[in-house]
Amino acid sequence: MESKSDTNIPLDEQSAYKLFESEQLDKIKNEHPDWNQKELTSAIQIGWITLEESDKKDQLRKLVQQNDGYRKEDVQFTETEMMGEGK
Repeated sequence: MESKSDTNIPLDEQSAYKLFESEQLDKIKNEHPDWNQKELTSAIQIGWITLEESDKKDQLRKLVQQNDGYRKEDVQFTETEMMGEGK
């Protein structure tokens, strides 16, 4: 179930945030191995809030590139499945 604040954020921005979160988590864990989950999450949220708009747009671009790659993989997988059915 999404929190109320999640529903007010555009879906693409939520996804860009998740990408940012996954990129930052290991870095912050390595820098602060004694931090608990709440502290890690807070640090990531602050990082996102203070991130320049141009950097947020870069995150969106990465997301689009990743999604394009996944779509190509899906198409190739589907074509391979279809070719296998004809045997």
